[in-house]
Amino acid sequence: MNIIVAADRNWGIGNQNSLLVQIPRDQKFFREMTTGKVVVMGRKTLESFPNGRPLKNRVNIVITGQKDYKVPDAIVLHSVEEALEYVKQYDTNDVFVIGGASIYEQMLPYCDVAHVTVMDYAYQADTWFPNLDKMDEFVVAADSEEKTYFDLEYCFKMYVRKSKLKEIIDFNKRYVKYLETESLKGYDVLLDIYEEGMTKDKYDKFFSLLKAEIVPLVKQIKEKNINKDPLFGKLFDVNKPDTFYEEV
Repeated sequence: MNIIVAADRNWGIGNQNSLLVQIPRDQKFFREMTTGKVVVMGRKTLESFPNGRPLKNRVNIVITGQKDYKVPDAIVLHSVEEALEYVKQYDTNDVFVIGGASIYEQMLPYCDVAHVTVMDYAYQADTWFPNLDKMDEFVVAADSEEKTYFDLEYCFKMYVRKSKLKEIIDFNKRYVKYLETESLKGYDVLLDIYEEGMTKDKYDKFFSLLKAEIVPLVKQIKEKNINKDPLFGKLFDVNKPDTFYEEV
């Protein structure tokens, strides 16, 4: 499953049940990532939306302890455990946890990918997201160029659970054999670097190479229409292989 969140430099995410700031490009990214997918949220997050209405063109799952709580066009469940059981009917890559703080914290152990809009400013906040930079089990798999919204600097980062790395490597191995070239530039180096239990510095080196190699790989795969495998597309958008890392 995925988490999607915007956080300031202290990992603050909200104040008085509102976002810290609304960045148009971040909102566009949120729409593009979640439209047609499943979004999981707490009751307060739902009620912070315009008119307290569920998001359009998505399956809305609301978790609340209020047993008599009802809302049109949403599935109301009463525990994280119920939600985890309910989303089993969907592809885990199509499930996005969108808040608030308590739901993020409870669902994080079940999520492999976190899309974080990182804002270089410390806002007044009363809710926070766990600091993924201090969690050994997550590494930064992709980040965008620095962007600005008026005087606010921000960027998009994709954090991936380390256990997901093996799947990415398997993805590479599976498709290189279908390509005309015997291997990609630097691919052997990438595989040499990968190992279980790497230090964070080594992970950073691994992902910098992965970023350079995976985009041309996905482009070649798309050109050959090799997209039947269930691993394909789990972390990468085949329709935008050359822009995913730059425009995330």
